[in-house]
Amino acid sequence: MKMAIIFAIIFLIVSASLADGLEQGIRVKCLESDAWFEVTSYNLINGKPATEMINADYGEKAYFDNDKHMVECNIGKYIIRAEFQNNHPRERGQCGAAPGANITVWINGKILIDNGLFNNGCFDSLEKIKFMNTKWESEGLIFEICGHTGGGSNPRVDGCFEFKRVLFESIKLPLPSFSELISIKLFKTDTGLPKLNK
Repeated sequence: MKMAIIFAIIFLIVSASLADGLEQGIRVKCLESDAWFEVTSYNLINGKPATEMINADYGEKAYFDNDKHMVECNIGKYIIRAEFQNNHPRERGQCGAAPGANITVWINGKILIDNGLFNNGCFDSLEKIKFMNTKWESEGLIFEICGHTGGGSNPRVDGCFEFKRVLFESIKLPLPSFSELISIKLFKTDTGLPKLNK
């Protein structure tokens, strides 16, 4: 009994110290002049970025608070809006200390992603949403969405779908969940259908 209590105390101390070391956030990059809009997970570990530093000169901003934020970026004929909110950490539950965020994305007023889970390591979650246009793309956009399945009884699958030359007026919106996209396994890209990049 004493060993169980000691183990429980050690577990709680280690869990608390790990949770205190991680601060979850979202990085947004909008460069209208370069036709680029990107939303990615952006976490701090013990106060330091887990990835590269934020560069305000390149239209980047990070959000760590629990307020609801709305950002908008114009890429050619497309107006892209993203609304997101970091979830409050909880003491209990799977990924309670690092619950991630929820995000909704609109393109020209139509919902593309509806209240998707973002930056969560335990469940079906998105990690990156990117729109860009290049001088080689005569119509439509390049759209990339990255994430992972939730695991559970099935093995976790990480990957990205890339949609090329997407005319968003011609595809069914909102998009299905990341797990559903993986289960569809569509590999053609020239018609705006997703391709899984591992």
